Amino acid sequence: MSIPAVPPSSRQSGSVGRSDQLLHPAQKLAKRNTSLRLLLREHRQTVIEARFGAGHCNFADLAQTLGYADATVFWRAFKSWSGTTPRDMRNQRGGTPRTRKNGPNE
Repeated sequence: MSIPAVPPSSRQSGSVGRSDQLLHPAQKLAKRNTSLRLLLREHRQTVIEARFGAGHCNFADLAQTLGYADATVFWRAFKSWSGTTPRDMRNQRGGTPRTRKNGPNE
């Protein structure tokens, strides 16, 4: 018994108008002019804004919460999309510096 290379439902989807249901998630996002990377960055920015607004300034904890490998990776990503460092952003918003416990970006 041979297995078809393309499942029958995929071959028929175009004729019944279900092609969008079978698109890969990345293709669906591309049709909406976005990507998973962009959505993740927007989510991270929203969380960061909320945390800074609430006075949360522990960068190592924030980096871990957002899924960054460490505070340094978070710092670099933050600076690349915001144009400023997390520390400068915190200071601009009137946040209070925390004592260092995990590294230079604390």
